[in-house]
Amino acid sequence: MNIISLLAGAAPVARFQRLCGVKWLKPDINNPIYPHEQPSTSSQETKHPSHVITNPTLLQLALGGSELAGEPFYYVFFPACAWLFEIRVARRTLLMLASVMYVGQSLKDILKWPRPSSPPVIRLDEAYETEYGMPSTHTMCAVTVPFTLLLFMSDLYEISIYKGILLSIAWSSFVMLSRIYLGMHSILDIAAGTILSGALIKLFYPVVTWIEDIQYFNFSPWSGILGITSFFLSWTVFQLDSGTNPRTGKTNWNTARGDTAEILGWCAGFITGSCQMLQPTTSVHDLHHLLPVALENPFLRCLVRFSAGAIILGPTTLILRKVLLHVFASFSKSSSIAEAKKECYVELPYKFFTTFVSSFMSTAIIPSLLQNFYLW
Repeated sequence: MNIISLLAGAAPVARFQRLCGVKWLKPDINNPIYPHEQPSTSSQETKHPSHVITNPTLLQLALGGSELAGEPFYYVFFPACAWLFEIRVARRTLLMLASVMYVGQSLKDILKWPRPSSPPVIRLDEAYETEYGMPSTHTMCAVTVPFTLLLFMSDLYEISIYKGILLSIAWSSFVMLSRIYLGMHSILDIAAGTILSGALIKLFYPVVTWIEDIQYFNFSPWSGILGITSFFLSWTVFQLDSGTNPRTGKTNWNTARGDTAEILGWCAGFITGSCQMLQPTTSVHDLHHLLPVALENPFLRCLVRFSAGAIILGPTTLILRKVLLHVFASFSKSSSIAEAKKECYVELPYKFFTTFVSSFMSTAIIPSLLQNFYLW
């Protein structure tokens, strides 16, 4: 067996899971990875019909690590960067992430490389089971975000590169190990995602910088082009694996397409909104006198800024998501919302426009409101 076959196989993943306390309840006596044994009866175990988890804390850590490259991450991390930290760095990082993720998600549907087989692997993250495995886009996100943040921050500030590299490696490794623990990727999937994201960062760096400069100094003619291009690129991903499954007779579907539409929608809305804030027509209503004196404290100002933004953005996004889903699903012939949301012309627009509006709010509307109180 050569090294590629070994890294692409399910055996190393299954052994890692077993080492971390994830075991089948009824292992196959002929399976060398899971030899026959009596399951333990520890009170701290988490039992499922088919398997047992002897260390639930590791499971929670792995699920948390996985979310560092999942959908909730976009809704928290990038608005937080915009409100509290450095919106220019966040804008460039998101543009880089959208470019890298578009390539990665497209490659998944082109290569059609399956995830590690189960058994022997125990899959613990059902949300992404419908996707293909190669390359690991969680890994690509986990490499792109911290290292791109470090790259773009070093362009603007004097920072400790060595500490930044160590933190970036720790962030990326946490996500990678989480995906292996959850049984969602082979070691080769992880390695391919790491190498590919590194190569794409190097390739896209001058392009992202060039696009950023054009939008910053002459944004108006680019606004519509950016949104249309992002929507079109999202549509192309939906066409890559749109055939019919011979076993079910239904159109192929996986979560990668919707995730691509969301990240591209985030990118388009974030850039549009943040550049809109640069326009000289932005008006400010002085409501500073309504603030308590305590908010002169910088830490409290940041806390109030983030809390106010989250209170506005969170419920608005949830409502908008529901409304857009039902609006576009009303044009579908499917008998249920659950079936309709898997159709291209329902899932694509409702996910793209939800994230576009949400990110536009986080970088244009919410900052405008905060600016009125001199909190921006």
